[in-house]
Amino acid sequence: MASSSRSELTLFERGEIVGAWKCGLSEPIIAAHLNRAPATVHRVIVANHDCQQEKPPTRTGRPKKITSRDNRHLHEIGFHGRVGVRKPLVTERNRTKRLCWAKERQGWSSEWDCIIWSDEVMVGGGYGEGLMKDMM
Repeated sequence: MASSSRSELTLFERGEIVGAWKCGLSEPIIAAHLNRAPATVHRVIVANHDCQQEKPPTRTGRPKKITSRDNRHLHEIGFHGRVGVRKPLVTERNRTKRLCWAKERQGWSSEWDCIIWSDEVMVGGGYGEGLMKDMM
């Protein structure tokens, strides 16, 4: 029966598979006993038999586009790997409400003098909470 999690075999588990195979056990019996897929057991045995590999070759992964030196230089001149904040879309309902609000106040002239304007803004602290910050 195959293991439910897809994890890399440890060096010890590979040794168990090869040791059991060298003791004469069949691949299906080894797979059932160690709770691994038969294909996994077969690949470990073939790799050990053909290439005498105790562990699989290292994975190269995707090649880096820039070196760590380049990355450090970009950081020094002000470029950082940051992602912009996602802003909510203006829904049709909100757009309509904004338009109505603006049309109601379109003829205002002296009424704007009664409005208290502030240089403070709400900074989101998460889940509707905010901190007042001066914008200077």
